[in-house]
Amino acid sequence: MRDISLHTVNFLLLIVLSFISIYTDYRFGKIYNWLNFSGLLIGIIIAISQDNLFSSIAGIVVGFIIMFPFFVSGGMGAGDVKFAMATGAIVGARFLLLAFAIAGILILIYAIVRRLGIGKIMLRGVRDLIEIFRKSIKYISTVLKLSVISGGVFIPAGGEKKKREKNKKVLHRIKYGVFLGFSNIMISLYLIIEQGGIK
Repeated sequence: MRDISLHTVNFLLLIVLSFISIYTDYRFGKIYNWLNFSGLLIGIIIAISQDNLFSSIAGIVVGFIIMFPFFVSGGMGAGDVKFAMATGAIVGARFLLLAFAIAGILILIYAIVRRLGIGKIMLRGVRDLIEIFRKSIKYISTVLKLSVISGGVFIPAGGEKKKREKNKKVLHRIKYGVFLGFSNIMISLYLIIEQGGIK
């Protein structure tokens, strides 16, 4: 019972991390360092408390090894790499490999849908869900905009026009954080509801 509750904590943490990452990647075209590094640090701390540090480190390494070549080639941003590493830190390499596989399938489906020209119809539901999520955390984003006090560590309150222009440069990339985030949430919910967690 103790193992299940501990692993459930991991999955719930990953769900929160993934929801925020989906929002920031979709809305701003990036996943922020404060979020990724928080996930990394908390994941390692939880792993130490669970006497499972090796699995956490293995997840970080696997995330980096798989994602770094795509970053170097310009196919994705550094935030995507760090998000994968944070995922690995929280739930380990096995989970991360499965998440990569499912994210790949989701990207393939997305590419086929867009290619067939029916993306606007089939993806409308997903976009609506994201929009609902965006509105539901509007208050949180408003609070984060006050980060001008903290030196711009979070989403800046000023200079939004410059940020928008900068983000346009990365919009050509696949927003992998969105797909990996959805994959993380799907697997985590399944393991919590159906299996009670990976042992």
